[in-house]
Amino acid sequence: MSSRRLVALGVALALVLAACGGGSDSSNKSKDSGKAKIRTIGDCVIKPGTSCPGADLRFSDLEKANLVGADLTGADLSGADMSRANLTDATLVGAVIVNADARGVSFRGANMKNTNLTGANLTDADFRGATLADANLLGAILCRTIRTDGTIDNTSCLGPTSSTTTTTTTTTTRPGATTTKPAATTTTAAPVPAACSTDAVYGAYVAKWSTPPGSVLPATPLCSGGYASQIISVTYGGVTSESFSVFKARGTVWLGLATDIAADAEQTCANTTPPVPTADRVALGCS
Repeated sequence: MSSRRLVALGVALALVLAACGGGSDSSNKSKDSGKAKIRTIGDCVIKPGTSCPGADLRFSDLEKANLVGADLTGADLSGADMSRANLTDATLVGAVIVNADARGVSFRGANMKNTNLTGANLTDADFRGATLADANLLGAILCRTIRTDGTIDNTSCLGPTSSTTTTTTTTTTRPGATTTKPAATTTTAAPVPAACSTDAVYGAYVAKWSTPPGSVLPATPLCSGGYASQIISVTYGGVTSESFSVFKARGTVWLGLATDIAADAEQTCANTTPPVPTADRVALGCS
């Protein structure tokens, strides 16, 4: 065999080996890139079937998280963004989901005994088949919420509000005919704000400072500029006292800012961070 043929054969063999090696690397990279990324919050791995009893997940970003069958017994999810998360068949016994954004969450088949859902936004949430024995739903937002029996709860829904529209007519003149066509009128639904109701505001009080001992009588709140105030009368041991509390709306829920005795209402408004705007203090009963 000539030297030229030997050289050509060697080059061809080298090219074949290089192609095989390159294909293997490419395949491995493709397989690696296809692996799903698993998040960890604190010591809790966010994945289906995870076991995180007592986990501190306050204000965590759990949007669209897949937690099917997860054990979150006694976990604290206060203020978390859980929107559209999947918690089907999860265990949430004694969990705290206070003031959380739980819009569109699937709680189907979940065990939620003694779960605290005070002030949570449960718009479009699905509870079919879930266990809600002794669960606390005080001040929760229930709009298009699917109950355990499959019926719909629209307790907190606001009716659609017509947007400002201008109706005009278009007139086309042709020989022998006149046509008038009305313009289309559109209707948009207003976003659901934090409800200025006794239950919603008092629910935020409980979430922030817990339930006062004794007989409690929360008054109708005053609301202005995204702030709310509420006087709460508590009778304990034969003595009645009143507190004055200030709250700030965050999306669809209220967050407690400051509380003190009712006599110090003006100082309470000044002690919030940031302070309640001067323009809203009179409406809130700060002075």
